[in-house]
Amino acid sequence: MTKIGIVCAMSKEVEKIITAYGLVQIDSHLDYKIYQKNHITLIESNIGKVASTLAVAILIDKFNIGRLINIGLAGAINSLPAGSAYFVSSVTQHDAFIPFDDYQQDLYQSIDCYVPEHTNKSMVLTTGDQFHHQHFNDQ
Repeated sequence: MTKIGIVCAMSKEVEKIITAYGLVQIDSHLDYKIYQKNHITLIESNIGKVASTLAVAILIDKFNIGRLINIGLAGAINSLPAGSAYFVSSVTQHDAFIPFDDYQQDLYQSIDCYVPEHTNKSMVLTTGDQFHHQHFNDQ
């Protein structure tokens, strides 16, 4: 059976999943609480992309997961219904800003994600500290 890793940033998210799957705390690694039952391992990552990246690395290295589920809140440029689930078809990361469009395109990095057969909408997950100002209302 494929081992499933679940990453949650906040304890309120973790509590619901622990209860639903009957997970028990098995370890604490680098201040990350880790819960497990059968083929499911959950790690409480805390907030932030660096913290969640380290949590994923722990799941891969220590627990040899085959699938990853990231549960939590995310912001969006367009309105999306709260509580909706989306499959991530690709991930883009951009943390630098150069105010020249031709040069900035070279800074975008993408990786392919495993997307199983599904009926949910697929979305592109973008992370970074700098987003284009044109997507936001000037205030």
